[in-house]
Amino acid sequence: MFVESCPACGGPSRRGFCAVCAHEFARVRRPCSRCGLATPVARCPLQRAGWSVAAVVAPFHYAPPLEHYVHALKYRGVRSLGRALALLLAPALTALRGDIDALVPVPLHRTRRCERGYNQAREICRTLARELRVPLLERGIVRRIASAAQTGQSARQRRASVARVFAVSRDVRGQRIAIVDDVVTTGATINALAVELLAAGARSCLAFAVARTAERHDDESRPERVVEHDSCE
Repeated sequence: MFVESCPACGGPSRRGFCAVCAHEFARVRRPCSRCGLATPVARCPLQRAGWSVAAVVAPFHYAPPLEHYVHALKYRGVRSLGRALALLLAPALTALRGDIDALVPVPLHRTRRCERGYNQAREICRTLARELRVPLLERGIVRRIASAAQTGQSARQRRASVARVFAVSRDVRGQRIAIVDDVVTTGATINALAVELLAAGARSCLAFAVARTAERHDDESRPERVVEHDSCE
């Protein structure tokens, strides 16, 4: 049997991270079946205007030590981590295999892709497509505007920065599409892409990501009174 090296400890592994290292990654306990946040959720993001993704599946918290490997894939050129991270995510998606027709990685603008050398979402998506046995769609789905980095931005700022940055010129009519990214924070990016896919005729959009950031209470989302949303109980 082929044995590979765990990208975390260097020890033997059957696929991607070894069981010991994978156990160190914090899982989202009792995630909301719609927004992917740990329940109970003070304010479900689906209550906000402009939420077009039907559900988010992101089984891990974006926290150390997993954060280190996501960052290495995204900013330090460790391209091979795309496969290892996808293999972490894949078991959480098995039950949804019959509910999707295609995967779409969140596209990078061509200038960012040239700087990085690859699209980290595509690296994750390639392995997921093989694991789930569904096609990966890229042609005709582009990021036409190079938006500013979103780190440190509020939910409102993130939504504004990605509004209308994507374009879909291919026929996706009737398809149930899952958008793939490395991390979901406010959901601004996945929803901006979902808007364009749905406008192009997609039947529905889900979102798959390796990690989910904790619930945010920034200047836009802090409610005067905390109310639990039914879908997040």
